Amino acid sequence: MKAVSYLILMGFMLYACTRDKAEESGKSKNMMADTVHAHSTPDKNIAPLATSDNKTPSKDTIPVHVFQRGETLWNLCRTYYGNRHYSSIVAIYNDIVNAIKESTLIRVPSLKSLLCDPKLGLDPVIHNEIEKIIEARARFMRHEKALFELRNNQSKGTVLKLPDNIKEDLETAAELVDASVISLNKLNSDSTKVPVKMVEQLKSVALNLKNLSQGIHDGPYGYDLDMVHQRLIHALKSGIAWARNAYQNRR
Repeated sequence: MKAVSYLILMGFMLYACTRDKAEESGKSKNMMADTVHAHSTPDKNIAPLATSDNKTPSKDTIPVHVFQRGETLWNLCRTYYGNRHYSSIVAIYNDIVNAIKESTLIRVPSLKSLLCDPKLGLDPVIHNEIEKIIEARARFMRHEKALFELRNNQSKGTVLKLPDNIKEDLETAAELVDASVISLNKLNSDSTKVPVKMVEQLKSVALNLKNLSQGIHDGPYGYDLDMVHQRLIHALKSGIAWARNAYQNRR
């Protein structure tokens, strides 16, 4: 009888130990799963956070891109800003001077947040002008794809018939850039000089937009569309250099 009781007791103790180990193992696996989940992200490199339009976002609320092997800053800027030429502004903003290493964190704020960041020096001195430029760019980019498609099978020299909404947006965009030029030309005091190089590039942007609004184009390759971005970036880079020279025109 004692032997039977002993065997029952030993069987119960063995079951209890096995159950505890199973529970511990389950908890351990759950903890590992939670840890993996906490450090994993969706299949994207960016997770934008909401920020106020009236404030420059703090560094911990700016979207960040994790630079991957095989990527280039040109391709990254095509994704986030619609054209490769914005890479030069993003490089300035992120203090990039050499080749970018894999896993480098690159801040990619909206263009408005980027250009209004105190680091570039454009805001608040020419805040209103920058806002006009950003709006002009948005009106142009709204129709950039359509402008490219409209010239399919059209040779240089032909005039495109544009839908009214495209024509009106391009005309407004040109007017906004012209208004910025007029305003920038009024910046002249002992402490602030007219950003001459920026103004000259913006004049070219405005002329480019006016030509596009009239259906003038340079053929199916769309070089004139790319030049809107390229000239705009040259203007902004000149403005940043001017701001970093204490708003004087130094070489």
